[in-house]
Amino acid sequence: MIPLLVTRADDDARALAGKLGPHAIPAPCLAFVALAPPRPDLPGADLLVASPRAVGPLAQVGLDPSWRVLALAPTTARALLAAGLPVHLAVPGGGAELAAAARPGPVLCATSDLGGDEVLRVRPDALLWMLYRTVCPASLPDAALAALAGPFDVLFTSPSAVLHFDVLAPGAILRARRVLCHGATTVAEVLRHGRAGELTPLP
Repeated sequence: MIPLLVTRADDDARALAGKLGPHAIPAPCLAFVALAPPRPDLPGADLLVASPRAVGPLAQVGLDPSWRVLALAPTTARALLAAGLPVHLAVPGGGAELAAAARPGPVLCATSDLGGDEVLRVRPDALLWMLYRTVCPASLPDAALAALAGPFDVLFTSPSAVLHFDVLAPGAILRARRVLCHGATTVAEVLRHGRAGELTPLP
């Protein structure tokens, strides 16, 4: 059975690998550093929270009680509620759908240093509030490194995972038997590295 390297962040990579089957091996290519920037003075804003990773910093900084909190997907809504933070609306879909659900008026997007593009396409007036930073892990796990010695497939779910995988395993993108990609921007980054990638849905 050809191993499939799953390049999401650590916990996400393990969870997705578990859904994909025994041939899937976590190969985390993303790590995150929480930040605690000052709380923006934006009374009455709609606060868009697109990821559970923003919840810890939000809980540390605190919310303006006048904000209306919109959470992307059940996982983010559950994380907010577990942290004692309100959820006024849970929105399925992606960042564009989250932005489209915001009211006219001030919009604040809790995001990472690489996030917010989809929100800005729909609401260019949104203020991005950077609460965590994306970094490259120090190395791949031993099981992932062992898989690189033979035939392997690789699954990327973001352009930054492609960039970091190339740092952690130089040349491996070109050696992979198959390169599976979630999202058009991920495909574009794989192409930029000289390799074709197949679009694939996630379970």
